[in-house]
Parts: sequence; C-alpha cells; structure tokens
Amino acid sequence: MPIFKDFEPKEVQDGAVPPTLRNDLSKSIGMLVLKKNLTKNGNTYVFNAAPSLDKHLRSLHPGATGVDSKIDFLTQQSLGFGTAFVVANSIMGTAGNIVMTDQRISEDIVEGNGFYVVFDYQVRNGHPLTSFSLDQVREVVLDGILIARRGELPDYCFFRTTEAIKTPYNLPLPLVGSQTLAANTNLATAGFPLGLPMKYSAGQMRAYDDKNANFYYAASVDNGCAGSPIFAVGPNNAVSSQVIGIARRGHTPSYNVDVKSKQVVRGTGDATKKLQWEEAQRVDAIRWAVDQTAAVTLLLTFKHVDPHPMAATVVVTCNGKDGKPLALGQVDVPPVLPATPISCNITGKLPSGLLPIELRKISFQVKDAKTPSDAIRLTSLKLQIGNPRVPTEFVSRSRENYGIPGTALPLTIEFPQVDVNVNAVVSQPSPRK
Repeated sequence: MPIFKDFEPKEVQDGAVPPTLRNDLSKSIGMLVLKKNLTKNGNTYVFNAAPSLDKHLRSLHPGATGVDSKIDFLTQQSLGFGTAFVVANSIMGTAGNIVMTDQRISEDIVEGNGFYVVFDYQVRNGHPLTSFSLDQVREVVLDGILIARRGELPDYCFFRTTEAIKTPYNLPLPLVGSQTLAANTNLATAGFPLGLPMKYSAGQMRAYDDKNANFYYAASVDNGCAGSPIFAVGPNNAVSSQVIGIARRGHTPSYNVDVKSKQVVRGTGDATKKLQWEEAQRVDAIRWAVDQTAAVTLLLTFKHVDPHPMAATVVVTCNGKDGKPLALGQVDVPPVLPATPISCNITGKLPSGLLPIELRKISFQVKDAKTPSDAIRLTSLKLQIGNPRVPTEFVSRSRENYGIPGTALPLTIEFPQVDVNVNAVVSQPSPRK
C-alpha cells in the first residue's frame, strides 16, 4: 500500500483519469460506512463522526511529533471502512475481509445490524461532499449479506441493499469470464483509501497465482480500498467495463513514523518488488455467484424406511423473490430395499430472475396419489454450481437457509443420516390401500 512512482492516487474527477471510469464506472462504486458514523437529517445524510486524515493519522501514531505536511488529502475527512460495487439489481460485491473477522461478521456491523453504502463520495470543484441525498445512501442489514467468505482465498462478499439502488448508481459492473492478462498489462482501480473521498489509481498486472485464484498487481491503494473493482486498461487509456478482480489488502504499511523527524510520513515503494505487490481476488473464480446462466446440479440421496417400499415422485422447489416457490425439477425414487441408498440428480439452470446467491431454501413435496405410505429419508443433499474455471459446491448448514451471514461459502456439508426425514419435509403421504 505504498505510493508507487507513476501510480500516484488522484481524485476520480481528475482530468488524467480515463473518461469511462471518471464519468460512468465510478457511479457504481460505493463506500461502506458504519451506521454510527452517518445520520439521517431530513432529506439528507450527514457525517456523524468523520475525522480529517490528519487527525486520523495522529490517532494511529500517538507517539509521533506530527504529520508530514507533504502528505496528500490531509484535510479530507475519513468516513468509511471499505469499498463495494454494483454487480446486479441491488446486489453489490466487495472483499470478505472487510465485513468479517475470524470467520464471523465484524462486531461493529452486528451491533449496527448492518451498514450503509454511500455513492458518489467525491471531491467536486475542489471540495469534498459533506452531505448526501437519500438516493446516494442505501442501507444493508445483516440478513442482506448473502454470502461472506474471509480467508486466504476465496475472499469475497455479496450483499443486497434494503431498497433498490437508483439511477445513476445502479449500473451493474459485469464480472469477467475466464481471462488471463499478460504481466505489465495496465490496470485501473477506484476506491476509498482510509475512508477518504474516492480516489483513482493506475496500476499494472504482475503475476497470477492459479492455485488460489488470486493475482498480484502494483497500484497505490490503501486500507479502505479493499473491495474495489479492478479493470484492465487497453490502448489509448481505454478502461474495460468488466471487472477482472477485487482488491483484497496489501502487505506494506502506507504510513509510518520517520526515524529522524519523528513525523508520520507516507511510505514510498518499488513496484518491481514482489513483497510490495497488492493481492486481488480473481472474479472468474467467484462469478458463479451472480451468474444466472451457470449450470446447476442438485445431488440427492434417499433411502426408504418401509420394508415394502413403493415408487415415488418427489418435486423439488426453491424460494422465489416474491415468497412463492419456484420449480427446480423432480426425481423418481424407485422401490428399493431400505438399506439401499438411492442417488438422484437434478441438472439444469435456476428459474428466471434468481441468482445463485439468492437461493435460500429448498423444499420437497410428493407429486401425486401414488405416494407410498413408508417414509423416504433424505440422507444427503449437495448443490453444485458450475464455473468457467472451477466447479463450485456449496450446501446449507440447515435444510432451509443458504448463505447464512457469517458462514464461509462456498463449502460442502452433507446432512447426517438422521433427523432428515422427507416425511417431515414432504406433505403427509396417502395411506396404502
């Protein structure tokens, strides 16, 4: 997170920023703010607690004699704790490590039952915004965190705002499919370093880590930029609208206390040194989460309970956005002996309008009067969602909830062979005559 020569951060409205990023893509990028730091006042939101960068740095380094006056943006206010961007209708993506601590949602977010997303926090006409219209701010509650994973990799989070994101902030930034860029390919990113107004940084691709679906890049980003979208830059400084990665975190301290002056100074770096490169989550490894066209396979295993079983047809449904069930498919359960496991697969695509991360409930129901009187026990359930690079598997911790806030997804957990009785999930079967 040091300053690299030729990659100095700039205000996103600076004339040197590529026009596509400055005028269009930046509108879909928001800053995450704890609820305690923003207050609704009539038709606007105003700062509740937002120290200047100067004061923030002094608090981080209480032993320093002061702050180097050459540091940029010292008078700007530090408001947020991370960056996110729109990926679908009212759904945003970010880095998992900024909303989670030790595989749990951060305490500040839990205590506030979520956080705010602030759009268009920029410096305009030389002055940072100090208040925001109602359309610029959207609330996210805990239940709106659809998937959150923090760890070495993957490291990502997708969440839904409680109200629809309005124009001009609602343009989704598509996640790129399988793509490999050459080393030294020019990149661009925009985010909110240390919670300051949005900043742009140029950068360059350095290397891929295929084992961890990660890549390394050089750019002058900082804490608060985690979750920022990263774009490829082509000839004539043209920025692609497709996101190739999500900024995670860096290794090198941005600010430190100079040994001689005892002042807080901004670190400078060497973009050729690997230890100073930044890490990013490759989005082609997590694109399945918002890809409605991804292949979906539901793997089920049943067992009969009655020693004289009969054939049964089980209809499988999932939740719809309006609360009504949507059909996933149906499986035929043959009349085999109780000790014999019966494997059934449903392969296809999710119902129209439903994204994989919105799949929260799966239910089972016997289709017709041919239902046997014996119980059919569901012994395992696994959901697989295809991916251009890596097949991803995840199932719920319970029969009803997918993507519970705080769980590490994608994951694979098979249900135990007890207490998962289809009779408890399926409508009561008709008695055998």
